[in-house]
Amino acid sequence: MTLTPADLKGRKTVDAVHMDMVGGKSAWMYGVEGIPRLHVCDYNSRKTGRYRHWYVDKRKVRDLDAALAVLNGTMSLDDATREETIMKKVSLSQQIDEVAREILIRAEVYPRQVAQGKLRQSIADYQVERLKAALVTLQWLRDNETDIRAYVAAKATARAVDEQNCPGHVASERDPKICGHCGTHIDSLRPPETQGDAA
Repeated sequence: MTLTPADLKGRKTVDAVHMDMVGGKSAWMYGVEGIPRLHVCDYNSRKTGRYRHWYVDKRKVRDLDAALAVLNGTMSLDDATREETIMKKVSLSQQIDEVAREILIRAEVYPRQVAQGKLRQSIADYQVERLKAALVTLQWLRDNETDIRAYVAAKATARAVDEQNCPGHVASERDPKICGHCGTHIDSLRPPETQGDAA
């Protein structure tokens, strides 16, 4: 069975351990019920707020996507833990976590600023709504990432065939006016209109 982020919802945490660290930081490390190789560490810091690290076989990986890829056999543990791989990209899941964290922070900060007259309530509400909209967009991208990547790859393949070498124009799935093979728009195939009356 292929594990997805949705498969983690509702699972109990197991073997939880609390750690107090220097610099006002603390953390909970715990396993996930039914997935013995997977562990999570939730940090709480006065400086940076809350954040989370994922571990597979007690080795830190870059994010949840990488952890699931290792568990699903589509990525090696070495690739998931390699430093250049970790630094290379900020995954959609990480972006979602960060935006959600910012929404929580603003929920604590904005009421104080409004009460002190430093911020109007209407502006606070508007800014939070914009962040929530960004969160919904990122979640939609994450949930549809496979389809989006397949579509982009198909478009790139289609562009690799030019109009002269097209095996035959066919409507694409996304837009019936665009050829699914070469990407040519149907309007460009129409003959030019002639001026004047027909004889």
